[in-house]
Amino acid sequence: MIPHNKDIEAELAIRHLAASYTDAVNRKDPEDAAAVWAQDGVLVMFGQEVRGRDTLLKAYQRTFQARSVLFQMTHSGLVVVDGDRARCRWWLHEINQSVKSETPMIFFGLYQDDVVRTEEGWRFARRQLDEIRSGPFNFQAGDRRSTPTWMAL
Repeated sequence: MIPHNKDIEAELAIRHLAASYTDAVNRKDPEDAAAVWAQDGVLVMFGQEVRGRDTLLKAYQRTFQARSVLFQMTHSGLVVVDGDRARCRWWLHEINQSVKSETPMIFFGLYQDDVVRTEEGWRFARRQLDEIRSGPFNFQAGDRRSTPTWMAL
């Protein structure tokens, strides 16, 4: 069934929340990545749970420092709003490279989210990342370009 939300403002805010997370990841900004979470939010990925915004901040700091390349693309998702809560599903892929490796990796996956309206606005209460497939990624020859300056907000 295709969801139809009567609360379009909530759906738009939740879509902005998901986009804000992807933007923070791509900028490798741990503070902004942690800010999208409820204070007691839980990230579930690769068989582990990370609980609480402060713990998530520390995890993002370690993760972002350990990557020379980190580029996540979150695709259009489904959002089902139910009052002050929502469920979401977002398909994504990511290219990343460890600072200790010469080989970039590609990841295809799925975020399944529980989102809650807080005093700060909509935040992730629980976000589960499921891997579909991952492996080495082979870039074609060419120059590397930095983020265009016009993209800075």
